[in-house]
Amino acid sequence: MQTPPHPRNKIDRNQRVDHPVQKIPEIAKSRVVMPAQLSDPERNALARQLHHVHQKIFAGVSAEEFYRHVIEPPAEATSIQLYFAEDQSLIGYCAVHRYRRQVHGRNAIVLRAEAGLVPEYRGRGATYGFGIVRARPTTRHVRRSDVASFWRV
Repeated sequence: MQTPPHPRNKIDRNQRVDHPVQKIPEIAKSRVVMPAQLSDPERNALARQLHHVHQKIFAGVSAEEFYRHVIEPPAEATSIQLYFAEDQSLIGYCAVHRYRRQVHGRNAIVLRAEAGLVPEYRGRGATYGFGIVRARPTTRHVRRSDVASFWRV
């Protein structure tokens, strides 16, 4: 009795298969903003811009709540990367906040982030890299024992 050929062997590798591929538009440029370095009018303008795009992505946060949560949280440092389309319209952001806290009697750094892109620009992990880059300087001098004790909490 002969073994039937493996299904993979039945595929003609020269046969062209046309699948519609949805092209995701490219982010044209990005810029990093540190809200603490802006004047009050500049911070307010940034908050209005970000809240406008935030409403296209998420629901249920007032402008005041957004300002307290993203623009001026009680963090030691806040960095926001803004993402722009080819026409220079704001299409998303990634905000990273750094807090210093005491955990079990030891100094700790807590990172919090929020990110959003309008739906048609999603799918490339564009906001991921910014958060990692901002986290890296805080992890340079972390001892292995500190990480282990952190996860036992």
